[in-house]
Amino acid sequence: MKNFHFLKITGAVVVLAASLLIAIVSAMAQEAPKAQLDRFRAAISEMEREVQANLGNDRKLGEARGKLDPIRDQIREFIAEQTPRLEGIKARLEQLGPKPDPSKGQADNADVARERDEQEKARGETEAYLALARNEIVAAEQLSSTISDTRRTLLTKALLERSTSVFSPVLWLDVVRALPGELRSAQFLLGGWWDHIIGKLDLVRLVMLVVFVVLLAVVAVPGNRYLRRFEGRPEIPAPADTDGKKGSVGATRLKRALAALRVIVIWAVVPVLVCASIYNVLDSLGLISDRVENIIRTLLFGIAFVAFAHGLADGVLGPDDPQWRLMDVDDRTASKITHLASVFTGIIVAGKTVEAVNQAIFALLPVTVATKSLFALFGALAIIRTLRQLRSSIDDETATDKPLDAGGATIAGGVNQAARLSAWVAAASILAAAVFGYVALAGFLADQVIWLAIVGAILVILLTLVDEFMGGIVAPEGPLGKQIVSQVGISKSSLKQISILSSGFFRVVLIIAAAMLVLAPWGLDGGDTIGTLKAALFGFSVGGVTISLSNIIVAIAMFAVGFTATRGIKRWLEKSYLPHTKLDVGLRNSISTSIGYIGVIIAGMMAASTLGLSLDKFTIIAGALSVGIGFGLQSIINNFVSGLILLWERPIRVGDWIVVGDEQGLVKRINVRSTQIETFDRASLIVPNSEFISGRVKNWMHNDRLARIIIPVGVGYGSEPEEVKTILLAVAKNNKSVLADPPPRVYFMRLGDASMDFELRCFVDVDSMLPVKSDLMFDLLKRLRKARIDIPLPRRPEELLIAPAPDEGVIADPGDIEAARQSARGKA
Repeated sequence: MKNFHFLKITGAVVVLAASLLIAIVSAMAQEAPKAQLDRFRAAISEMEREVQANLGNDRKLGEARGKLDPIRDQIREFIAEQTPRLEGIKARLEQLGPKPDPSKGQADNADVARERDEQEKARGETEAYLALARNEIVAAEQLSSTISDTRRTLLTKALLERSTSVFSPVLWLDVVRALPGELRSAQFLLGGWWDHIIGKLDLVRLVMLVVFVVLLAVVAVPGNRYLRRFEGRPEIPAPADTDGKKGSVGATRLKRALAALRVIVIWAVVPVLVCASIYNVLDSLGLISDRVENIIRTLLFGIAFVAFAHGLADGVLGPDDPQWRLMDVDDRTASKITHLASVFTGIIVAGKTVEAVNQAIFALLPVTVATKSLFALFGALAIIRTLRQLRSSIDDETATDKPLDAGGATIAGGVNQAARLSAWVAAASILAAAVFGYVALAGFLADQVIWLAIVGAILVILLTLVDEFMGGIVAPEGPLGKQIVSQVGISKSSLKQISILSSGFFRVVLIIAAAMLVLAPWGLDGGDTIGTLKAALFGFSVGGVTISLSNIIVAIAMFAVGFTATRGIKRWLEKSYLPHTKLDVGLRNSISTSIGYIGVIIAGMMAASTLGLSLDKFTIIAGALSVGIGFGLQSIINNFVSGLILLWERPIRVGDWIVVGDEQGLVKRINVRSTQIETFDRASLIVPNSEFISGRVKNWMHNDRLARIIIPVGVGYGSEPEEVKTILLAVAKNNKSVLADPPPRVYFMRLGDASMDFELRCFVDVDSMLPVKSDLMFDLLKRLRKARIDIPLPRRPEELLIAPAPDEGVIADPGDIEAARQSARGKA
């Protein structure tokens, strides 16, 4: 008993604690939205002040942009959380109904009235929260646009800032005057660094430095040689039916792409590790002074970058391994472009290093302008020299009548016209910018040439990997594809379609990513692009209508699921259930077709509800389409409605033998717009459904499957009619396909000019009309001949005019016969 009271007290305490907890959580939930909005507003206001304070600092603006994007994402999440809550409140208010009218004597329940007031209050608060959140989203987007516009303005101003031309004598006179002072500053810089090293280099640091150098020599050099062993791409022997020359047969594209990645890693890993180790050791030992830090970092990582660029060109072009080449270029072109990659990146890295030195020694403006212009010119001249060499190789091949590689319009069988033209435009632009004094623009264009080449080469490798992986490995004939087909049970054609669609999807993603990377240095901020993609994915408003790519994807998925389920149910009905019922084929087809229509309509409604399209919006759309339906879609709607009538009234059914005009055949399928008929010539006749409703159709099988056969027979006047009737009935009763009910009948139709005409009428199944009629004719002819019953031939008109001979021994005059024939022809 005591335990029972204890349990009751414990339960009451638990219930009270749970109630208090729910109340606290509810209060916090009511206070949370306002607190969140206040935090959003404060954060955006702080970001606005930060942006206004750094309008001239591109780096600070970039940092501000990075802080702003998470705030916008949080506001969107807030809106996504509050929107379903508002919909739920509205649904509950609709259930509670409107307030009763006291003037009409209507009373309201106290609990219902209290809940209605609470829901009304909650709706007003939630709508206010959503309105404020949308205002903050607008403010954040405006601030983001301000940051992007300001950064583009700063970039444009920096690039288009004009200085002295590189060919100006005044510039070089100023350089000559400033050069002694700049050399002294450089000497002072190196001397100061040396003094810094001597001051820092005690015994411990010296030992550590010597150990590092020894380790670097022991590890880096053998390691580099060891990695070079994996760089080699073996030569693939030519098959017996080829000329046996090197390069006549290449490896698969997948192997070439993987080999290119291996070469890039091998070329980049050792220089990057060595340069990074040198910088980190010197920095950790304190041997790098503040003034030379940027120079050392630029030089070391510039060396690693040159190695990476050379490895990238070597991996893609394979100058020494044509069988492993990813791009279709000849050996000379591959060698020249690989050499250009190393030379051009070396020139740019050297220019960046000299620029770092100029910044460290606070070089005068003429020296800075001259060095930037010179290195930009050297880079442009390197491009032009390579292009001219490639052009001369084409001229040599043309002069010696050597055929070009496949494509004809390519440079030495590989570099297409667009790439060559782009290279000429880039070199000319760099030259023009340097000549006219736009030094910053010239350096920027040189950097973009390298950046574009790197992005393009990596894109080629990744696209090749995607194509070969999805088209080779995942394809039905690939190793993974065979496992998928055998284990999952998916058909080969479906897997092939999936692999093609997946390959196309990944190609689009890679191309978009590459375009974003290429355009990013030109002022297209990655945040802008990502923000645009997020807005497209999670929704943006156009004319009061919210368009959301995610909702569209979900709607398409829901429609696909509903459509697939409908097809599965329809197939189950057609293959499993309906064949075991007593329903005829036409009714079964009507049921399965109707189920298909209903399923598609339900799937469409589910997709529309996901998109937020209500019935009133459908009414607007239907009103907008009414004009088009009245004019352009009238026949389509007519056929659609006619198809529904055919399925409901069933004047014709699948399997019926019908006659439409001069054509006849069996109904194979009744679709939405038309009906498919298979003629007896095995041809498909497509008839619009409206013709079956408005026109005349003969259906042999509408009421039942009975068909009547009529066989006319003419016998000579010397025959006995009763004997003929007996033979005809015997023929009909002897055939098993002739129905006994209704029984066969024989009718004496007429007394003709040369015969007595009878008709045998009997009933058979409609599908056996022609063969039964043929069998009856064979049997009838056989019996009539056996009974010696004459079947007279039809007499021609001229024969009717010939009088019989007066007696058997007299032969008619040939002249009289010819006259009678001419007279008969004239009357005819």
